[in-house]
Amino acid sequence: MNVREYISSGIVECYVLGLATTEEQSEFESMCRQYPEILQARIDFEQMMERQARQYAIEPPDSLKQQVINAVASPALTGR
Repeated sequence: MNVREYISSGIVECYVLGLATTEEQSEFESMCRQYPEILQARIDFEQMMERQARQYAIEPPDSLKQQVINAVASPALTGR
């Protein structure tokens, strides 16, 4: 098993993004248990995605919370 090739295959990204098949997910999870480098590649990619999400996040307006609460409590939506 060439760990570097496995990591470079794109499986880490597919797994983290939820694009891997059930079979690929099972294999990847097994490989993470066997090879610390693969687990670390997964952790690194997850952290990179988190950093990117935070970097480009847009703060919602303060009024949005109340709008959501009002919409959820609306009789038209709840069937009351």
